[in-house]
Amino acid sequence: MRADLPATSDILWRLIESRDRAFAMAHESFRKQITAKEAEIHAKEAEIDRLAAVLRERERSLAEKEKELGGLKEKDEEIHSLTREAQARLAIIEQLQASREYKLGVVALHPWRTFKEKL
Repeated sequence: MRADLPATSDILWRLIESRDRAFAMAHESFRKQITAKEAEIHAKEAEIDRLAAVLRERERSLAEKEKELGGLKEKDEEIHSLTREAQARLAIIEQLQASREYKLGVVALHPWRTFKEKL
């Protein structure tokens, strides 16, 4: 039996060493996976930061465009207002011209009327 004890002990030590190697290999494999995942997370965070910077730039550009558009809308409204005012003035001028032409026509056709009114 004593001869069997060293052999059994040797087998147990080989099993323990084999188990330790398996754990070390598993640990190394997990460490590599974790390192790869950390690199992937870092790359994704960098991409998120880049996209966030692009978004901020586009929002700033959009705000500038909206500001320009607001100014253009004000100018457009001012142009429409001036156009309406000009049309109203033109209508008044046309009415005055028509009135003068009518009066001139009446005077030209009936000079005696004007003469009577003066007397």
